[in-house]
Amino acid sequence: MTKKIDMEKVTHQYVVDDFLNKWYIEGYRNDKTALRNLDSASKIFSEIYSIRLTNEEIGEKIILPWHNHHEKIELTPMEGFLVKEAAEKYLSISEEEYLKNAPECYSTFQRTFEQIKNHENIGNIILTAKPLNFRSYEKIKFDNSKFSHADGLHRLIATYIKGQSDLINNIFVYCNSKEELEAKF
Repeated sequence: MTKKIDMEKVTHQYVVDDFLNKWYIEGYRNDKTALRNLDSASKIFSEIYSIRLTNEEIGEKIILPWHNHHEKIELTPMEGFLVKEAAEKYLSISEEEYLKNAPECYSTFQRTFEQIKNHENIGNIILTAKPLNFRSYEKIKFDNSKFSHADGLHRLIATYIKGQSDLINNIFVYCNSKEELEAKF
């Protein structure tokens, strides 16, 4: 049985404006990557929907691309990880080891955990119906029942770990049709 999902169609410009006006941090490298990913997604996919996902769905339906911040800890492999797998890997590494070997990634997680602790809205998550065409996505083992991450990797993992998916402002999904989106449930 297919799950009925609430969705609202939005425009690419709405997603970009929302990102720039509410979440963008000048000079933050990850925000430049996010803008690149948004631009790429808008050229591949024709529609965008705002949806809600449960914590369980976040863990089991979103595939994350290769990720390591050019540091010594590879949080997700080239083949990708589900959010729940990345969360398990994160939790298996000591805080001391993470801080020593992946300080940028560690500080991003700590900032997000602090926002969660304070019950602050942590921003938007950007997903796509299929992986984007970038090196970190090229070896992902993807199936069409899943979503691919485009922005919000640390926030997805942190909210999954803390069970706080309600603190995500919006989840925007770039796809080619409402039916393509609905088929993932």
